[in-house]
Amino acid sequence: TLEAQDADFFSALADGHSKIVAREAVEQAGDLRNGPTVGTGPWVLENSEPRFIHEFARNSQYFEADLPLIENLRFHVLPEQATRSASFLVGVLDAHQIEGSEARDYLQQTPAPTALMVKQPGNGLEFAINTDRPPFDDPRVRLAAFMALDPWKAIEEHWGGFAFVSSGFPVTEPGWLMEEREQRRFLNRPRDAKALLQDAGFTAPIPVTIKLGDFGDEYFATAHSINIELRTVGFAPEVELVNRRTFGDDVWLGGNYQMFVGPSAPISAPNGYLLPVLHSNGVWNTTGHADNELDVLLEAQAVSLDGAERRQLILKIQERTLSQAYRFMPAARTTLWTWNSKVRDFHPNFAGFEYIHWSRVWLDG
Repeated sequence: TLEAQDADFFSALADGHSKIVAREAVEQAGDLRNGPTVGTGPWVLENSEPRFIHEFARNSQYFEADLPLIENLRFHVLPEQATRSASFLVGVLDAHQIEGSEARDYLQQTPAPTALMVKQPGNGLEFAINTDRPPFDDPRVRLAAFMALDPWKAIEEHWGGFAFVSSGFPVTEPGWLMEEREQRRFLNRPRDAKALLQDAGFTAPIPVTIKLGDFGDEYFATAHSINIELRTVGFAPEVELVNRRTFGDDVWLGGNYQMFVGPSAPISAPNGYLLPVLHSNGVWNTTGHADNELDVLLEAQAVSLDGAERRQLILKIQERTLSQAYRFMPAARTTLWTWNSKVRDFHPNFAGFEYIHWSRVWLDG
């Protein structure tokens, strides 16, 4: 029984992470790390080496007749993009995922590629400001910092064009995403940023520390661009690199920052971010931002079962958070999936960590 209505309830049930597990299977060892893996899905897990490979065989007793259409499915874990691309080109992989400049280069160099671009609104680089710490307790100073930033330039230069500006949380449908022309009211306006700082009574240089999570080249390069853009309008940023554990525990969850640049937590449903992170009383609200007007919008969308009404509330929430200038995602990832000519009926839908599409894929020849 739920304590309150939850608009994401059915989406959460359908999420790929949600499983029905036999109590007896768990009771054998206290967990399922070493099996037995018992389920009703289209695949039977044969082998799993988390850092290397996951292998599945067709479940002959699957309740949908004739599915899956292939006998075996293997997921190779290849962290290096160059290794994935080379494996695909020589035929070791039938399908693979490409990101950033590699994706751009692949499309430019491959005539008539078979490919699909997938937007991931809640996965990418997040930028946040702690509103409890001066000078960012003044909304004019925060807005000046936002207006100093040109995320679209950074996306082209550091992400190969394969990213987009978002508010940092997963959405149910593309119509929930804020339009770029609306976002530009609060971003990439350096002249207005200087005027705001002058109006707030601040004179350059204004010292600020940016904590940067050590998550790879794209994060380093984007943080460098943010550093330069903030300096241009009158801030004097200093970038402090922190390791991944420190970023997760001390910065993102702990709130020990003035500004931060790094990834968001992996969250699959809108309310999983909107209420814990943005609400004034949210358990993960480490920016210190309290906003009664925003809270009303957040609580209303959380229980709205009317799709059109909820969409309007979500758009108002994004406008409100950008206008208050304390948190957004300058580069949400866009990934490219491509597959070879033998693969048929590959129509991936990764929303909610869905994976049923793999059961409908077949190989020609």
